Amino acid sequence: MSVAWQQQVFALDARYNAHRAKGSPNFRTLYIRRRNQLLKEFGSGKDSNVCRQYLKIRATLLQSRYGSSFDQISLRRLSTNTRTSPESNQCNDWVGSLTKDIEDSTSHYSLDDLSPSNPRHTTIHENYAFVGVHHIFDQHTAAVTMLKFANNDRARLCCVSNDSTVSICNLLSQPPTLECILKGHTGPVTGCDWSMSNDLLVSSSLDGQLCVWDTTSHKCIRSIRGTTRLLSCLFHPVNNNVVIAGNINGQVEVVNISTGIKHSSSMGGRVLSMAFESSGLNLWAGNDQGCLMLFRYDMNSG
Repeated sequence: MSVAWQQQVFALDARYNAHRAKGSPNFRTLYIRRRNQLLKEFGSGKDSNVCRQYLKIRATLLQSRYGSSFDQISLRRLSTNTRTSPESNQCNDWVGSLTKDIEDSTSHYSLDDLSPSNPRHTTIHENYAFVGVHHIFDQHTAAVTMLKFANNDRARLCCVSNDSTVSICNLLSQPPTLECILKGHTGPVTGCDWSMSNDLLVSSSLDGQLCVWDTTSHKCIRSIRGTTRLLSCLFHPVNNNVVIAGNINGQVEVVNISTGIKHSSSMGGRVLSMAFESSGLNLWAGNDQGCLMLFRYDMNSG
């Protein structure tokens, strides 16, 4: 029964999706993709009574939120649309009773209505909205400001967000999973970087704090707090005991994470991005004024 039930729930969401975030079609597409994904991952093995009650409550909530302005099409159409499914016979005993409960609050159309060939779709973007989607993560509640893969690793992806958290996702597990959410910052997180061996992760924040995380235990093992808001950070490619941070006052700071000792040079503006060349001798930094500046890193003195 799970397949037929998933189709009913998804079609119900899709039907109301036109009324969700009318000024933001991209959000509507993202929402319906995520719903489809969640139904596939968690929709199997459900008791029929639970399925019936869930669909009834969800239809009531959607009707309450968006109104009942749709054509009143009976859910009996569902039994016709899913007749070819081996699960359909198991659904017939409760589809009839469910129809009377929610036919005044929603209407149903089949998954065929979402096909790219359906004339209701007017743009190529809408027609192929579900093509190429591998997975959707929604663990953050505010803007995601940076993404970075672990070094030479296609599986682990670090995400930082304005919600003050850092997360690590595993993209190659089946299904892709959220490995952890790292909490320790008190302001929006602006940057992150993996150590050379991927055992450490550093993050910077507008709270002026550099946090160094153990990627195995998911604990913050070092926190270096300053008085200036930080906009970017990265590990030295050769010496992972050294972290470089760019701040809002145009300073590039070299921080020893063991001692907390800092050295800084100024380039003006706000230091938004930085990159080392592979030898670790030359550091490029860019600011909000369009300036790129090269710094020479002394391996002996830092």
